[in-house]
Amino acid sequence: MKRFLFVTYYYPPAGGPAVQRIIRIIQNLAKMGWQCTVLTVKNGEYTSLDPQLEQNIPPETRVIRTDIFEPYRFYRKFIGKNKDEKIPLAVLSSHHQANFKEKIANKIRANLFIPDARIGWYNYGVKAGIKAIQDDSSIKVVLSSGPPHTVHLIGNKIAKRTSLPFVADFRDPWMNIDFYHDIKRSRITLSIDQRLEGKILGRADAVTVVSPGCQDLLIEGHKNIDLNRFNIIYNGFDAEVYPDPAPHPPEDKFIITYIGNLPQSRYTPVLYQAISDLKREGKISGEKFQLQFFGNIHHDVRQELLSFQIDDLLRMNEFIPHQEAIMKICQSHLLLLIINNTRTRHAIVTGKLFEYLASRRPILAIGPTDGDAAKILHQTGTGSIFEYDDRNAIKGFLLHEYQNFQQGKWQPITGAQIDQYNRSNQIKQLAEVFENVSE
Repeated sequence: MKRFLFVTYYYPPAGGPAVQRIIRIIQNLAKMGWQCTVLTVKNGEYTSLDPQLEQNIPPETRVIRTDIFEPYRFYRKFIGKNKDEKIPLAVLSSHHQANFKEKIANKIRANLFIPDARIGWYNYGVKAGIKAIQDDSSIKVVLSSGPPHTVHLIGNKIAKRTSLPFVADFRDPWMNIDFYHDIKRSRITLSIDQRLEGKILGRADAVTVVSPGCQDLLIEGHKNIDLNRFNIIYNGFDAEVYPDPAPHPPEDKFIITYIGNLPQSRYTPVLYQAISDLKREGKISGEKFQLQFFGNIHHDVRQELLSFQIDDLLRMNEFIPHQEAIMKICQSHLLLLIINNTRTRHAIVTGKLFEYLASRRPILAIGPTDGDAAKILHQTGTGSIFEYDDRNAIKGFLLHEYQNFQQGKWQPITGAQIDQYNRSNQIKQLAEVFENVSE
C-alpha cells in the first residue's frame, strides 16, 4: 500500500468547506490504493469546529500534529478581543467600522507575514514532514492543500529535501484571493509574495485547482507556466452522506435555506428588497414563507437586514455540524447560493454549490451570470442565477417558486448531469495524478 504525506492546516476538529475537501481526498484515495499520513497543527485557529468529522477518517490514516507560532493571540490582545473570540478567515478585509488598532494590526499582518499568518508553522512542519518520510519509505508523494498557502512552501521544501514528487492543491487563488484586493500591501511584500507563488507553480510536479477561473487567477502575472501540469478537480459531493430516501420538505411552509457564513461580500440587498416587496404586496407571509440561515452572519449585515422589516420571514441560526446541515438542505424547497461580490467572483465555485446539487433541491443563485458557477448550474439544470442588482428577476423567481409550492407542484430536480460531480469521480483524477508523478 502506497502512502502520501498530506500537508494541511485545516483538519478535524476544524469544520467548514475546506475540511470537507480534505477529508474526502483522504477517504477516496484510500479506496484507490493511497493511504494518508496527515501533517497538521496541534491547536489551529479555526473559525468553526466540527469534531464529528473525525469519524469519517479511515482508520489507517496517520496524523502528525506539530507546534505552530500563531500571531492571532497577540492580535486579539492588541485590539482588545477576548482570548477565545474567533478571528474571521479574511481578517485582512478591514470593515468600514474598524478602529485604529485593528487597521494597524491588519497592516502589520498584511506586510509582515508572507504569504500568510500561518508562516509560523514553516519550520515545525518542514522538520516533522522530513522525519515522517525518513521513517516511512511507503510515502511516495507530498500533497499540500491551501489556503493558507504556507502549506505549499512546507510541502515544496519537504519534497525537495526528500526527492519526492510534489502536488499543490489550490482551493482558492494565492495573490488573487478575493480579500487581498481590499488591503494595502507594500511593493516589497507584493514582489516577495508573487515570487513565492511563481516558485510553487513552477516547482510542483502537478497543480490541482477547484475551477477553471481559479487556474486563470493563479497563472495571472506569471510567464512560462506549464499548463499541462494543471488539473481541475471540483469539490464535488458525497452521495453517501445524503439520506435515502430524502425527507420531503414541509407541506405547510415554503422553506429557503442558506448554509455557510454570510460576510459583507455576500450581502445582496436586492434579495431582501424583493422579499420585502412580496410581503408588502400580501403575496407572502411569515406563516407560509421562511428564509433560514445557518452560519456566522457579519454584524453589519445583521444590522442592515433589520431595515427591510422582514424579521418574521427570517430565521438566523449559528453554525451547525456538516451532517445536520445536509438534513436542513434536504428539508428545503429552495436553496440560496450567493457568490462573493468581489473581483474574483467569476472564478468562484464553492463546495456548497455541489452539496446543493446532490440534494436535488432547486437553487436560487446570485452572482455573475457568466461565471464558472453559472455554467455548472446551467449544465445540470439545477437552478437559476441572477446578477447582484437584478431585483425584479429575483422577485419574479421567488414568487414563481412559491406559487408552485402553494399549488402542490413542487418537485425535486431530476437528471443524470449531476452525477459527474460525485466526489469519488473527481478524486479519481487526483489518483491518476499521483500515479503519473510517482512513476
